[in-house]
Amino acid sequence: MIWKRVFTISAVCMSLYHLAYGSGYILTTVEDISHRAFHLAFVFLLGFLSFMVDRGTAVVKARDWIPNLIMILASLGVSLYIAVIYQFFPEYTGRPDFYPNMMELVFGLLLMVLVLEITRRYMGWTLPIICIIFLVTTVFSNYLPGTFAGPGYSLSRIVNSMYLWSTGVFGIAIGVASTYVFLFVLFATFFAQSGAGKFVTDLAMAIVGSIRGGPAKVSIVASGFFGTLSGSSVANIMTTGSFSIPLMESIGYRKAFAAAVESVASTGGMIMPPVMGAAAFVMAEFLEVPFASVLKASVIPAILFYFALFVAIDLEAGKTGIKGLNREDIPDPWPVFKRGWHLLIPLALLVYLLVWTHLSPMLDAILGIICVMVISAFKKETRFGWNKIISALERGAKNALQASIACGAVGIIIGCVNLTGLGVNLSDALVSLSKGSLPILLLITMVVCIILGLGMIPTVIYITLAVLVTPALIDAGVQKLAAHFFVFFYGIIAMITPPVAISSYAAASLAGSQPMETSLIAWRLGLPAFILPFMFVYGPSLLMVGSFSEIMVSLTTSIVGISTLAMSLQGYGYLIGPLNAFYRLMLFISSICLIKPGLISDGLGFGIITVVWGSSLGAKFVLKKPKRGSG
Repeated sequence: MIWKRVFTISAVCMSLYHLAYGSGYILTTVEDISHRAFHLAFVFLLGFLSFMVDRGTAVVKARDWIPNLIMILASLGVSLYIAVIYQFFPEYTGRPDFYPNMMELVFGLLLMVLVLEITRRYMGWTLPIICIIFLVTTVFSNYLPGTFAGPGYSLSRIVNSMYLWSTGVFGIAIGVASTYVFLFVLFATFFAQSGAGKFVTDLAMAIVGSIRGGPAKVSIVASGFFGTLSGSSVANIMTTGSFSIPLMESIGYRKAFAAAVESVASTGGMIMPPVMGAAAFVMAEFLEVPFASVLKASVIPAILFYFALFVAIDLEAGKTGIKGLNREDIPDPWPVFKRGWHLLIPLALLVYLLVWTHLSPMLDAILGIICVMVISAFKKETRFGWNKIISALERGAKNALQASIACGAVGIIIGCVNLTGLGVNLSDALVSLSKGSLPILLLITMVVCIILGLGMIPTVIYITLAVLVTPALIDAGVQKLAAHFFVFFYGIIAMITPPVAISSYAAASLAGSQPMETSLIAWRLGLPAFILPFMFVYGPSLLMVGSFSEIMVSLTTSIVGISTLAMSLQGYGYLIGPLNAFYRLMLFISSICLIKPGLISDGLGFGIITVVWGSSLGAKFVLKKPKRGSG
């Protein structure tokens, strides 16, 4: 069909354009805002075209494609107008009275309408409604009380901020999406098509498939690997869940539990280095640090997240008596490793480039793509022919759409916050509400993160909260990196938190389980990870801040704290088996004590664990000891 061909050609052109721009050697004269406008023009084009493509069920009728074609032409006009002005008429943009004329006023309003419409189509009503609330609040802020009060702004002033300057739609969010995010998504697409994903899954199956609850642990490894590349928990679930969920069911896991495991594992992929999700790149921009710094800080949090899930699943398997797969049904690890180890070389190269070189992250991603194609050429079954290259270029552009659309909508929120000063006012209100208590402030922030996270992707949540909430945490004395990771983490956890747990619902649809039941199980499995952000705040060494000894002490106490919390929640302990209510309560208190580093709190936490284990094991020994004279 014609529209399918147009979509493919447009997607390939989008990928080639970004490769040329990101190289740093081609298109070097393109201005930053012009590039953002070109990027958004491509996003609109592909976004609306995707609703005109024949999906094989019926011929797309004129009444379906004509409205989309009109929106494509309108979006290209409003986007390319900015690109042309900033590229070829810089003296026009620099005039002191750069306020919109009538045509620019119409274009600016039209841009906001188009951004809201494409966001609604791809992500539902939640984010567009939030954007509209911020816009209305900005216009009528002079009528609002207290924290939300402002001077009020005319449509002309709002359009100036949203459309003509880099403080709104063409601001930092779309800037990150049009540079780092797009090229890393493109790298992930090439990497996945090289066969590396299948290799990692097969290797995980060979290593952990035979231990208790093995298939669930294979899901953890595979989902973490795919998640760091895709940056989307839902896409990750649809990829790995198609085989991991039936595999878990085959050894006795209930459908809802299998779907819950997959949803939590896939969601955690967005904090797994080296690629992570779009929010990580935005965080680097907000913190004004190299992406390598965010990458380095994410290593221990990612390990702890998956360790928490691993422990929860292992305890569940022990409690329910679920075994692993038969050893004869899974391959030997060494032959699997020898067959595909070379496919991981591009990922290793990317880590090296990001951490130990001073090249642009965009160039790092491009070099990673080149490495994928070179390494894949050594075997016929993984080699990239022209059709495979075209497919990867098209799929990469398509996979980057959601993040770019979200960032365009978030630009509206950021523009409103910058105009009204709401971020500063809200931060003052939160600090005042907490009455100077850091624990209370952290709890309030956690609740705000989770509420805002209902129905939105983590990138949107993080950007919104980075503007609105992190200043309050920083003013309260929280280390800047820890403050940003705090909201980043809870933005991700919101994906598995009822009542609107997007990841859980996606996994439930794949497994055929009840969505609410699945989301409640996923929330329970993810509960040990809920204490991690508090650990970052009280122990920034978990973010690689501090000496080696401080990092190791914090890591040790965190591992123990997560394990005890998981045992408390599952009601089952290592070596001691089922736990009564008293022991579960004591282990819960122990995990809370281990959140904050310190000799007293750590000593109390370890002391409680020792008492629980000692008394429980002692009681079992007494019960098992034969009576004198028996036998």
